[in-house]
Amino acid sequence: MDYEYVYYGNGFSFYDNFIKGIGDLIVVPHNTEGKLASSYVDFVDEFNLFDYIPGKSQIGDLKLINLQEDRKYVLFACVEATKGTTYGAIRLVALKIAELMVTDKPLSAVIPNFGGKDQYESAVYTRIILKAFGEGNLRNIRTNFISKYHQVYSELEPDFENAESSARIALRFSLPKIVNYEWVKDLIDSNTFYHQLAVEKFKEFKSATDNGNGFYHSLEQEFHHSGLVFQEFIRKFDEKTEQYKVLRLCGELIAYCDRNAYKKKEWNLNKDFRTLAQSGVKQTQWVSNLLRYKATKNSLDVLSPSIRNAILFLEEPRKHLTMLSENHRQFTSKALWDIRYDRDQFEADCFDIFQNFGINASLPINNGTLYSRILYAPEIKILWYPAEKEFSEQLVEHQSSKPKPETGLTNEPPAVEEELLKTKNWRGLIHADSYSVTDQLGYRAYAEVMAAFLTSPLTKPPLTIGIMAPWGKGKTNIMKFIEGRLKQYRPKIQKDTEAEKPEKTTYRKLIDWLKKDTEKIFGINVKDYPVVWFNAWKFQKNEQIWAGLAHEIITQLAEQLEPVEREKFWLRLNLKRVDKDKIKKDIVLKFLQKLFFPAVLAVAGIILGLLLKLFQYPVFQIISPTVSFGGIAIAIGWGLNVVDKLKGKPLEADISKYLYQPAYKDKLGYYTAMEEDLKEALKLLSNETKPPVIFIDDLDRCSPAAITELIEAINLFISGDISSCYFVIGLDAQVVAASLDVTYDKLGLKTANMGKQHGSIGWYFLEKFIQLQFNLPVMQQRQTTRLLNHLFDVQEELSIEEATVRNEIIAIYETIEGEIDTIDDLDQIFTEEKREIEAKIIQFDIALVERFQLKVISRAISSYEIVEDELQAVVENVSAYLSTSPRMIKRFVNLFMFYRFLQYTETCKGVSKADLNVLGDWILIMIRWPQLVRAIQWDNEKDFLHGEDALARAEDLERLISEGADYEGWLKKCSERTQELTWQSDRQLFQFISDREDEELLVTAVESGLW
Repeated sequence: MDYEYVYYGNGFSFYDNFIKGIGDLIVVPHNTEGKLASSYVDFVDEFNLFDYIPGKSQIGDLKLINLQEDRKYVLFACVEATKGTTYGAIRLVALKIAELMVTDKPLSAVIPNFGGKDQYESAVYTRIILKAFGEGNLRNIRTNFISKYHQVYSELEPDFENAESSARIALRFSLPKIVNYEWVKDLIDSNTFYHQLAVEKFKEFKSATDNGNGFYHSLEQEFHHSGLVFQEFIRKFDEKTEQYKVLRLCGELIAYCDRNAYKKKEWNLNKDFRTLAQSGVKQTQWVSNLLRYKATKNSLDVLSPSIRNAILFLEEPRKHLTMLSENHRQFTSKALWDIRYDRDQFEADCFDIFQNFGINASLPINNGTLYSRILYAPEIKILWYPAEKEFSEQLVEHQSSKPKPETGLTNEPPAVEEELLKTKNWRGLIHADSYSVTDQLGYRAYAEVMAAFLTSPLTKPPLTIGIMAPWGKGKTNIMKFIEGRLKQYRPKIQKDTEAEKPEKTTYRKLIDWLKKDTEKIFGINVKDYPVVWFNAWKFQKNEQIWAGLAHEIITQLAEQLEPVEREKFWLRLNLKRVDKDKIKKDIVLKFLQKLFFPAVLAVAGIILGLLLKLFQYPVFQIISPTVSFGGIAIAIGWGLNVVDKLKGKPLEADISKYLYQPAYKDKLGYYTAMEEDLKEALKLLSNETKPPVIFIDDLDRCSPAAITELIEAINLFISGDISSCYFVIGLDAQVVAASLDVTYDKLGLKTANMGKQHGSIGWYFLEKFIQLQFNLPVMQQRQTTRLLNHLFDVQEELSIEEATVRNEIIAIYETIEGEIDTIDDLDQIFTEEKREIEAKIIQFDIALVERFQLKVISRAISSYEIVEDELQAVVENVSAYLSTSPRMIKRFVNLFMFYRFLQYTETCKGVSKADLNVLGDWILIMIRWPQLVRAIQWDNEKDFLHGEDALARAEDLERLISEGADYEGWLKKCSERTQELTWQSDRQLFQFISDREDEELLVTAVESGLW
């Protein structure tokens, strides 16, 4: 491999040297937030590339830009996160670059411009990059390293004959940094056995006596054939029975082994609830394996690999690892140790390698835990990436015109609130029906979670989110906050630059376009997560509201394009309707207009020549050929010149007259044309992985007919071919359901049972229509106080002593906040100290608390992965009450993911304390019996539940269920309060709440902030 080091000092220009040819591709590193080092700003500005820098990305993400200048490419590479650039990140990006260059862009020279904070680090980067390029078969390319250090590579000159892999190099140089982390030093210095309680629980389990007669085998078989999950099966037995005691002992042991164990926070007595690992094994499989283990006199041969590894560690922790996954062990062996995996030899190799690096715990029994946790550190785990893994890369064709900054394209009403507050115009404020630009109710956290949910790679369109609350509760505010958060996921223009004059579309281009393959020439650069706002109330007077929706989607998405891109989009959209004959006719007419006066002169010249030929005077005979042929030449030459100029003449916005555009707003009856245009528009304007987000506001203000028509239109999106987008709808569910009842009145008579089960036919349709429903929790007292203080500009005056105390509290709180990026288990953040301090800070600086929770949310979301076994266990827990409909299951999974994100918000902090199965119970109620939630939240059945607030109504409902004793008693109690029973008559509802262990299931849902 050919490589060279280029030193740069004062006056060095990346731009000049790149253009001069020191490389065909230059790598520009950035962090996960899209920020560049200052040394690259001028370079990016020279090429006008700021708009292409990813706003949000993950380590290893690449974005390739074709500059269309002598095959020059710029590659944006994400190499830095919160803890800075790691050697593993450099290796990952280098492997991906090698894959890209080999398969896609065979270039001659590349500049992997990763820098380094000092000479030593730059040298290590060099070795890793060249090794990774070699492993990726990128050998026939010149690599030019640019460094500000004179002899940066003299110490660590790459030796390509050295057998050490790029992963091993990265590991060797990463370990000195990792061993200085606080959690590593604590484990190294600890004088207590880290998993003492787990080993003690295992000894208790192992020594449990066999009651004879194949007790464990019979219990395992009964469990297997029952078809129940563990938490349901154990409830079959009285707590005094041997079966219950054994099953509980199994559960307690699992609570020390698996991070996702059932009742971990109750049965695991460690203060931090530490476990061996996240095993990826279902609770059901754990229990079955442990029972078989006991039934076979503690035989390891009957255990699945991960559980076998856990038992081996618990038996001899000095010799084994807490890395339980067999797949992870194979990955480590192949990627890091570069040896063939041998199950019996793997752990011994790991111990030898770490000890050769000089890493040992003070207490040798902790070495297995120490080495396992290091192998799961992000800097090491990233080294698992295999060079042969497929990845996809987005290739963007760079346009010469500089984009204009984003303008307000969301049809936002004027936000007058702040001006009214400044002038103390209370009457104006009271009557101003506009959304708030400030967050006085703590809703920004909800928006953060929703935006993260929409932009998560786990979320796929189509999806409809319903933000449900009565009028005036803040639905529009949340949607505006979501929009603001989505904009942060887009690339930003980071420097003020004067936009270049957009390229003109000419007649020649139009004619050429009509001749060529439009798929190849009409590549349109679209924005990530473009937003469309549709105010249903403003369009309800149209003949067909869905056509108005189509019009707004197409025009708003198009308006967010740059001028040239927008022109290409409209032409591409309407290409089938281009009137070619009209274009030819227009060119001929313009030709004749331009040619008329010169043609008169030329024809006069021709006539003069012919007349001269009629005369035989010598002088006339001499000049007549010149005049006659000159006249003809003038005519032909001038005509060709005019045609050529006409072809190059700008269309001057005349392009629209060659295209037929359906007038959706004026003539709203062309359903077929609308559907075809919408399909094509979304195909052209949508990024498949970052689709448009369409906000529907004021739906509940419309007439019943308009509401029904719009819901049917959105249904067309999510169930038909037009499905590449997300919908976020703010609605008063009770009003919308009542409107649907009016529309489907006759249908409701024929589906009485269905309507009764769901409350009404309108509720039935609404529940089918919304995939993720978010019931806005009721406002708490502190939110009310904060809003009033904001409206009336209440400011508390403090004494010096009080201010000093507050500053001390804030300092402690900010210290805790600083741990968010470094702590492994975010649950450890929520200590009693944090809760006490937060309770004080909320009284005077809730913004600080919200900043804290947004940071926690960001960290939680960025590291969140679906644990299939965890989710499976939760689904199994409620499976008896879930419909077999895929739609119902998908809604449940969507809500579960959403509230797993939301549990870190200050307003829903109680959710994080809840067992996952309890969270699943709450979500099931929201999906299966949403009328119950609305009755508690908004008191929409005033004659049924008693209580002034949601908490009192939840207590009242639980009291009714308790006093009812059985289903018939429950119905009798309900009938005493209301004559018409709808959702209350569902036998499964009574059975579900009665069977739950948590006797205050509904009360805790309100107290946690969920409802």
